[in-house]
Amino acid sequence: MIRTNFNYTDSQLHRLKLLSEHTGLTTTELVRRAIDEYLNKEFAQLQVNYRIEIDLLTSSHLRKKLSDAEIEELATLSEERMRRGEFHSPSIEELAEKARAKVAA
Repeated sequence: MIRTNFNYTDSQLHRLKLLSEHTGLTTTELVRRAIDEYLNKEFAQLQVNYRIEIDLLTSSHLRKKLSDAEIEELATLSEERMRRGEFHSPSIEELAEKARAKVAA
């Protein structure tokens, strides 16, 4: 594990200490769990967003212009972006060009 420092408001620290006393868990463990819960929720939403993106791509006008291999590559590119935690969304055209280039290579 890596040690870091956090700054809390008085209210946050007070509530953490109360919860720690109530649960028997350290404040550090409570913070770790809260961070995990938040990250899991955010990454789950990212996965939903990327699945929607893939569905839109495959059902859009591009479906008529792209081969099955290029559509599959679009899905792979989208999933890779999600795993890397990339939050920006390139345009459909940018993704299509990347997919075409990878399939052609």
